[in-house]
Amino acid sequence: MQIGAISVGISTEVINQAVWDSVKITIYGTAVSLLLGLAGSYFLARRLKKTLFNLEPQEIAYLIEEREAMLDSVSEGVIAINADGYIIIANPSAEIMLERAGLHGNIIGQKISEIWPELSLEVFVNGEKAVYDKAVRFGELEMITNSVSFQVDKHNVGALVTFRDRNELDAMMKKLSGVESYAHTLRMQTHEFMNKLHIIGAMVYTESYEELAEYVDSLSMIYQRETGIISAHIDDVAIAGYLLTKLERLEQLQIDVDIQGENKWPSLSDPTAVDRWITIIGNSLENAVEAMVGQEEKKVTLIFDVFDGALFYEIRDNGEGFDVEDLPFILEKGYSTKGLNRGYGMTIMINAVKAGNGNYHIQSEIGAGVCLQITMPYEWNDKEGNNSQ
Repeated sequence: MQIGAISVGISTEVINQAVWDSVKITIYGTAVSLLLGLAGSYFLARRLKKTLFNLEPQEIAYLIEEREAMLDSVSEGVIAINADGYIIIANPSAEIMLERAGLHGNIIGQKISEIWPELSLEVFVNGEKAVYDKAVRFGELEMITNSVSFQVDKHNVGALVTFRDRNELDAMMKKLSGVESYAHTLRMQTHEFMNKLHIIGAMVYTESYEELAEYVDSLSMIYQRETGIISAHIDDVAIAGYLLTKLERLEQLQIDVDIQGENKWPSLSDPTAVDRWITIIGNSLENAVEAMVGQEEKKVTLIFDVFDGALFYEIRDNGEGFDVEDLPFILEKGYSTKGLNRGYGMTIMINAVKAGNGNYHIQSEIGAGVCLQITMPYEWNDKEGNNSQ
């Protein structure tokens, strides 16, 4: 039997107020979280940017590209290791030189003490500052190395070495020595010429005209004897002058020189071509002189000619000669297995011939001398000053 009824309810205003209170708490919490997140992001970004030297990501990428381009363009080999002795940088030149010495494959991430123990880069990580121009062997090659440590916050964190094949440096030094010898010869000629002028001036001052005439005649005869043959075969002043200085040296060494040729070399219009021919002639004569050291009879034959728009040059000596089968080894290593120390000059000559789009041929036997023939195209100046070929 029902004795009563109860009704319970909540007003919508109370419900709306409760919902609004909850929403306000959520909004306030979200705003505070957003502000804290923004503040944290700002300070984190500042810290990261300070760590990255205030650089933007695109700037960092550009710097890395620049570093790679610079390392690729350096002709010296570059290797860097970290504090643990592992290789972290090796440029293409380093890989090429090490591969030429017998090491193949990627060396990044390998231990330097296992790859190149003679280098001893660990001592630079452990405190030694730098060592320059030290000769260190790697396989069949000898490298000239420069090793330094690098620091971060005054702490050694790695080491860097740059190196180059000693044969290349020796070849460069020999070329520079040839230029220096040429300059020295020119200075000697200038000094001798000034002495002759002083003698002539003294004779004029003392009015010794008969003696002056005899002296000038003797100088003219000497000049014609020395330059007549050269000028009959070479019209270019620079090449003829250089050859004259070299022949004077050969005469002092008591070497008999025979110059031949049917067609006269013209005056060249390209200074680079003149420099190539001076390099070729100078090194070939030096090689011939070295090959005849100790011989009683020394003879060199030079042939200058022109064939089909190309200059032809031939030099023959009666020196010790070498086995032509050793020529690739001489050009690559800079010396012969027979002990013939003519590889650098030969390499310089061949490089000059290739640079001038020329051809060369070498004949030689041990004890029978060397015959070198070179043909190279040219541009020449005609009498009106125009360039022809």
